[in-house]
Amino acid sequence: TAGLCSFDVQYRVDAGSWRALRTRTRSTSLTLNARPRGHTYSIRVRAEDCAGNASAFTAPKVLKVS
Repeated sequence: TAGLCSFDVQYRVDAGSWRALRTRTRSTSLTLNARPRGHTYSIRVRAEDCAGNASAFTAPKVLKVS
């Protein structure tokens, strides 16, 4: 096997477009601070192995900040 090398992390606000938050990161944790209230934030992740093969993005994890 090629082994897991990195992750791509994307986010979106409400129903907006997905935006890159981290690209090819090796970090396995993420903290989002000071997000404006009244919005829904979604995060999704995909993994890439050391041979350059990327998985599909995960189902979004959704957080409503009220």
